[in-house]
Amino acid sequence: MAIEQGVVEQVLGTQAYLRMERSPACSSCGSRHMCYGDSSEDLLVEIDNTLKAKVGDRVEISMPTGSLLRLSVLVYCGPILAMIAGAFAGQTWAESLISAEPTLASVIGGVTALTVAFIGLKRYDRAAREKGRYVPKMTRILISRPAATDCSLTQPADSR
Repeated sequence: MAIEQGVVEQVLGTQAYLRMERSPACSSCGSRHMCYGDSSEDLLVEIDNTLKAKVGDRVEISMPTGSLLRLSVLVYCGPILAMIAGAFAGQTWAESLISAEPTLASVIGGVTALTVAFIGLKRYDRAAREKGRYVPKMTRILISRPAATDCSLTQPADSR
């Protein structure tokens, strides 16, 4: 189970916006720039507020490791495998059917298959979001901030 912590920055309806702090594991991760870019800012994440957390609460979110691994393999390996298969199919088609330049057909087949793979991933992403797959869940509130009370200050009366 992949577990991270964040602080609730804002609550809008059933959604909470969490500020995710960089964990020590981020500094050694080769893909850290994909999550945070080149900035040193924390990541702002939208998540279902299933625990009714309030602004200022520190919460734990988790995602099953199997889902995370499956998604990583799909996103990273899927397009590469599609491109290789498309290049092979283009070369084979050029050599056997039309006697065309196999290199050009291989490039065209690879680019076409890569484009189709990205379009397929985009559609899969939309469907997975609608079904709630691969979405981290709020698992517990670690530190709950008390509800804000009216602490308005009144001016002291003149004691002249």
